[in-house]
Amino acid sequence: MTRPSQNIDKKLIAAGKELIPLMGISGLKIREVTKKAGANLGMFNYHFGTKEKYIEVLMIDVYSKFLSDFKLDSEKGSTSQECLRNTLIGAAHFIRQNRTLIAALFEEILKGNIRIVEFARKNMTKHINILLKLIKQCQKDGYLIKTSIFVIAPILIGAVALPSIAIRVLEKNYQKTVLGTLIPLLKNTAISDKRITERIDYALKGLQGERKK
Repeated sequence: MTRPSQNIDKKLIAAGKELIPLMGISGLKIREVTKKAGANLGMFNYHFGTKEKYIEVLMIDVYSKFLSDFKLDSEKGSTSQECLRNTLIGAAHFIRQNRTLIAALFEEILKGNIRIVEFARKNMTKHINILLKLIKQCQKDGYLIKTSIFVIAPILIGAVALPSIAIRVLEKNYQKTVLGTLIPLLKNTAISDKRITERIDYALKGLQGERKK
């Protein structure tokens, strides 16, 4: 007879999301995860089996939500420009809210964690393909300049992600220093809804093409 879940698997995933920013992915301790989730090792093994499988399920959970919203945003708008703008703003909001998890993921990639690198390669390129398609359509429609994607993409990605990443670096490494005093100010300005939208609009304006009349 199948053992009732009681949403223990979801509680374990939620616990991992809270602990990874503190412990990192490699340093994550399953006993700490089960303790935070109010579960035991037996239930962890029942739902996931291994730490590797657990990490994979956790990352899929986070990325699936992001990708679902990303796809919806990419279809919001009467023009390709509006669709791109909504997609970038939505992505910036997601990165702001999940910056600790995203930073931990990239730390593992930079460390050369083979499992994480392979997971990212297999699963986390779908949104990039959507973004590239939108950019190319905007170029075709005359909303963006016709230049290399390697010129356009870094500018747009920087506008979307860089402030949140910078704030996360401050939160993790400089919380108790003079630089740490800037964190509340930056949260209320650099990554506020207003500033996110403003920054993305400026980036799109700077890359604006010539529309055919």
